[in-house]
Amino acid sequence: MTDEQTHEDSKGYLSGLRKPRKPLALPLTALIDVTFLLLLYFLLTSTFHEPEQQMMAAIPRPGGRPGVLMPIHVALTPTGPANEGVSYQVNEEEPTVALSSVRAALAEHARVAADPELPVIIHTNGEVRWEYVIEIFNAASATGFQAVTFAPTDN
Repeated sequence: MTDEQTHEDSKGYLSGLRKPRKPLALPLTALIDVTFLLLLYFLLTSTFHEPEQQMMAAIPRPGGRPGVLMPIHVALTPTGPANEGVSYQVNEEEPTVALSSVRAALAEHARVAADPELPVIIHTNGEVRWEYVIEIFNAASATGFQAVTFAPTDN
């Protein structure tokens, strides 16, 4: 008898039966957790590029004048002891306290530029009341300007 036969005989009648092997399986729960943790890590550590800023320029129209569109600056400066009044200045023109002259100046700029995308930038100097700022915003919008913005303050 060979050694193999002796070994089989020593096991008895169970020698032909083997326990079936379990197939190897990866723990899916742990893999899913790791996948989501990696996804979260990459989302939180990624940086997004800011869109390019708009360049103010005018494409010459047939028969029109070429040039760069300069924004219209409207400065508001408080007047009076409790800042109850305001003084307006459109671009480098003389300051005025009459809202009607500011509306006329904005209408003239709109007529000359003939471009509703011409930016109007509202600057506030000091503690200007909101009612005056909103009046200028409404006047610029009523004149047809679509790009009305506020300049950051130095506070």
